[in-house]
Amino acid sequence: MPSLSAPDFGLLFDALSTPCLALAPDQTVAAANAAVGAWLGCAPAELLGRPADAVLPLLEDGASWATLLLAPPAAPATIGVRAADGAARALTLQAVRTNGHGGYVLAQAAPAPPAPEPPRPPESFRFLSEFIPQLVWTTDAQGRHDYFSPRWLDYTGHAGLAAPDPSWTAQLYPADQPAARHRWQQALSSGEPYRAELRLRSHDGRFRWFLVQALPLHDAHGRISQWLGTCTDVDDAKRVQQRLLAKDQQLQQILGQVPAYVATVFGTDHIVSFATPNFLELLGGRLRVGWPLAQSVPELAGQGLLALFDEAYRQGRPLQEQARPISWVNAQTQQRVQRYYDLTLQPLPGGQGQIQGVLFFAVDVTAQVQARQRHERLTATVRRRDEQVRAMTEALPLISFSQAPNGRLVYVSPQWSAFTGAPAKPPRGQDWRTFVHPDDYPTVAGSFVRARRDRQPWTSQLRLRAADGQYRWHLARSLPVFDEQQRLSRWYGTLTDVHEQQELAERLRHSEQQFRFLADTVPLFTWTATPAGQIDYANQRFLDYTGQTPGEVARGGWLALVHPDEQDLTRQRWAESMRTGQDCEVEHRVRGTDGLYRWFLVRATAMRDAEGRIVKWYGSSTDIHEQRALQDELRRSEEQFRFLADSLTNLIWIVEPDGTISHFNQRWVEYTGRSLEASLHWGWQDLVDPEDQERTLARFRQHMASGEPYENEDRVRRHDGQYRWHLHRALPLRDADGRILRWFGSSTDIDDYKRFQHELEARNAELLRINQDLDNFVYTASHDLRQPIDNMAGIFQELTRSARYDDPDAPALLTMFEHSLEQIYTTIKELAALVQTQKQSMLAAPEQVRLERLTQEVLHSIGEQVRTVGAVVETDFSQVPAVEFVRPNLQSVLYNLLSNAVKYHDPSRPPRIRVWTERDAAGRPVLTVQDNGLGIDLSRHGTELFQLFRRFHDHVPGSGTGLYLVQRLVQAHGGELLVESTPGVGTTFRVRLPKDSGTLAE
Repeated sequence: MPSLSAPDFGLLFDALSTPCLALAPDQTVAAANAAVGAWLGCAPAELLGRPADAVLPLLEDGASWATLLLAPPAAPATIGVRAADGAARALTLQAVRTNGHGGYVLAQAAPAPPAPEPPRPPESFRFLSEFIPQLVWTTDAQGRHDYFSPRWLDYTGHAGLAAPDPSWTAQLYPADQPAARHRWQQALSSGEPYRAELRLRSHDGRFRWFLVQALPLHDAHGRISQWLGTCTDVDDAKRVQQRLLAKDQQLQQILGQVPAYVATVFGTDHIVSFATPNFLELLGGRLRVGWPLAQSVPELAGQGLLALFDEAYRQGRPLQEQARPISWVNAQTQQRVQRYYDLTLQPLPGGQGQIQGVLFFAVDVTAQVQARQRHERLTATVRRRDEQVRAMTEALPLISFSQAPNGRLVYVSPQWSAFTGAPAKPPRGQDWRTFVHPDDYPTVAGSFVRARRDRQPWTSQLRLRAADGQYRWHLARSLPVFDEQQRLSRWYGTLTDVHEQQELAERLRHSEQQFRFLADTVPLFTWTATPAGQIDYANQRFLDYTGQTPGEVARGGWLALVHPDEQDLTRQRWAESMRTGQDCEVEHRVRGTDGLYRWFLVRATAMRDAEGRIVKWYGSSTDIHEQRALQDELRRSEEQFRFLADSLTNLIWIVEPDGTISHFNQRWVEYTGRSLEASLHWGWQDLVDPEDQERTLARFRQHMASGEPYENEDRVRRHDGQYRWHLHRALPLRDADGRILRWFGSSTDIDDYKRFQHELEARNAELLRINQDLDNFVYTASHDLRQPIDNMAGIFQELTRSARYDDPDAPALLTMFEHSLEQIYTTIKELAALVQTQKQSMLAAPEQVRLERLTQEVLHSIGEQVRTVGAVVETDFSQVPAVEFVRPNLQSVLYNLLSNAVKYHDPSRPPRIRVWTERDAAGRPVLTVQDNGLGIDLSRHGTELFQLFRRFHDHVPGSGTGLYLVQRLVQAHGGELLVESTPGVGTTFRVRLPKDSGTLAE
């Protein structure tokens, strides 16, 4: 036996909150938990392996641990020790035995003397505190705890009143504790209720947010007598609140960067529910969230703003106004302020589609309006016309300029400086050409020179460098202006930022390329058509399949490729869609370049603009040729199934998923004499024998609902009124998603079988009676035979003890007589065991038997014989690890085959025995036992091999019942026992079992 390992107290100690340590037999510390380290003032790792006298000096003078542990106390005993900080501590010692080890001593901190029990709260309070979902605790007037509810103890894992620090604040998140204790002390001092949201530690060390509340309870004199505290779990709400707050802050930051004033107004009372900080600051804090707009800023009501909100509510669509004047009273100066704003009012729909609010955007355009007004006031000056043009151009979101006939820049609008960061009059050597993208300059310069030469309007697209160094696309236009003599006097031009339009056009081109690539790669034909129905695009797959060119397709040549039988239908469907604007769908055959037709499913859908007008048709043609062929094959299969069902002698029927029968074969009509129409749905149930109807209908409905295969036996009335037994079976047909499509069932006439079964049961009862009589006979025979043989054995023993023989052959005769007696004993014993084994095989149920484990058990039982002859046994059950068999019977089979292989080994060579499993060509499991023993001459003894009491080798004892028993057990299981043997070479026994008896290799 291997030695046992030393006990491990770590798992036990880690689960204990009380200080604990263990002392080994050599008085060293074997284990210590964290609590004892804190209790003694040192780390647990500093205690391990050190002598007890060094880390736990005894208080008693002259005492030592070696003397104390010479005889460890049988009962718990308390001693005094001195901790690392010099304080006295009390330990309780208890001798323990663990895993067969003795001499270990468990030391625990001695419990403190019991404190006086605090007054217990009334039972009604306890019931209420345990019923509500809050954690409940109470303290006295000074804040000393006198009660914790079970929910508190379960959540925190706290020891409650027995803890070193029972205060509820000890369980808080460390960062929350100082403020919580301070506020708690303030509440105790002032008598005011306590309320705070704090994080409370659970028993697994995690923290959750709780709403902690404490209320003072007063006695009849108004003095605080007790505090009642509750902790309500608000962790989920707190975390949602934090996420919403973070998102609100994020939204505030985003809106704070928007160069506009934003607010949301709800209801017909115009309640302000949100406003950006800049909006609040603009109105000096007078705009109040949650207040009606007219109440917080009354002067806005009289300027038509409320009517504008009402209009947005009524129309339910966005409203916009440009440069609307709005005035209000400045909160600080009390002076009326007026500014101009571009307004956008966006209705906000609610959950039911009704307008519940309005999103208000106001962009301050006062500067633009005032600039425009200033330009208008300059109309009285001498350069009135020029300034009017300049004012208008500078108000536009583009760069305007004028040039002399030679191209010299005369004027450029401020937008140029704002965009490029360069002054309107650049220094010498720097003009507009330096801001043009180098790749665009040659084309731009050449086209401008030609326009000046030809005195024609000039248009070009170019990229200009902005102040941040980035290039943006601009559309440049310049018109020549002539005087009365048609002399060129000025060039007036604009530079319009079209960067977004250019990128959009580029993306559109890229999207078009992607669409065409996708259309050419998808495994179907795609095409588009004009609103009039003319095909203007077909993908490459269509062109490759049909061999037509895009021009032929556009001219309507595609219709000629449709099979003549479907051309009219296709033309009608397409014309109907053109007339109604509805989707088009049709199935037709299309001829390919090989001249063969294939079926296609054609679908087309119209794309419409905002006004609902058709702007394009998008269509696809999906190859469904195999699907149509499959449908045809399915129809043929349905016809074949009905023919087959009508040809069978069984009653065949089909059940819909709701349990109604939709089809019976002709055999049903012939058997019942009832028409098909009268039998369908539930018209069959009265044909079931009245004694079976309730059971049959309940079982039928149960299986229809559960989807499990249906099987039932009942009696069905024949056309002549006779009821005959039938076996009904039905299996569900499911689709790819597991939904039942229909049930297919059959009813087989088993009336003759049922009658035979009754006769067989009677015969089985008779056989059981015969087996019982046989058991009684074997018992009687073995008992009656054993008694006279026992008498003979006694007489023989007395004879050999007292008689004297002069015949020299007498000893040999005595030995032969003794051997014969032993054979008779063995025969009687094995005969009784044989009958008992066969009886058990009839009563025991088969089970899954692991062959490796069973073989090892058998080898263990004959281990002495195996070792004596030096046999080597090899096993391999990887192909069939387990078989279904009666376990005691299979054990008997293996025992007889293996013990015979050992018993009849060849003395001239070491015995080798192989046991393995495999599957034959038919998939049946085969158990093989092979040896290299003496072998059997099958040509002489093959017919006698499995006979009772037949033996072929007499040099070892035996009764001749083993192989007989093996064959009977294998045959009883439905198997077959095969043998191959060659004298002097060895013997191979193969046990071939039914196909479904073995499990697959693991």
